Amino acid sequence: MVRRWAGDLREQVDDAIAAGLDATAAPERRRLGRALVREQIAAAAGSIERLFAAVGVSGGEASRGDLAKHEGETSAMAAGTPAGRRR
Repeated sequence: MVRRWAGDLREQVDDAIAAGLDATAAPERRRLGRALVREQIAAAAGSIERLFAAVGVSGGEASRGDLAKHEGETSAMAAGTPAGRRR
């Protein structure tokens, strides 16, 4: 049980780190757009929060709030705003 939980956690952390590394790479080396990076980080954050909740660890309000405030921007970007274009 613990091994499976830790493996699931590792997978989500790796996904978030990979997205963050892509987002901070030099522009010519990036493979993902900002909207996709944000979606991947939000998905990993949600999964990590659920994994911690499953073992009785609560919290994460700050990261949920930060992700929620960017949700509208992510939707607009996915709908056609060019990735990497600053507002």
